[in-house]
Amino acid sequence: MQSTLSAEAACNPWHNCCMTRPPRPEQIPHSATLHGITRQDPYHWLRDDNWQQVMRQPDELEARIRAHLDLENAHTDQALAATNELQEALFAELKGRIKEDESSVPALPAAPPAQQPEQKPAPQPSPDGQ
Repeated sequence: MQSTLSAEAACNPWHNCCMTRPPRPEQIPHSATLHGITRQDPYHWLRDDNWQQVMRQPDELEARIRAHLDLENAHTDQALAATNELQEALFAELKGRIKEDESSVPALPAAPPAQQPEQKPAPQPSPDGQ
């Protein structure tokens, strides 16, 4: 069986032969000009114009953007599948370090108001100038 890996990939210990290629988003030509500078952004379509609404209601995300994100998530799940046990162990350890009743950021107890030092009146010059 002949290897299809390049010489560089075969020597690279970080190369995972079983890993699939990540999904590549479609490139759609788009240009924007601002202050006389034109920039090309072929991935502009991945930005939903109503992103603030999408943050509150994720179902509002445009269908083709959602489809691409689902492909990326599936790829990530596949790539990290071998680490599921480690992820669960780390999550359990981190969760074990948090008190179950914590519902907000810890805050210091309220300190009593600072007392202002008593101010002494400034010395008045004597009428004879001394």
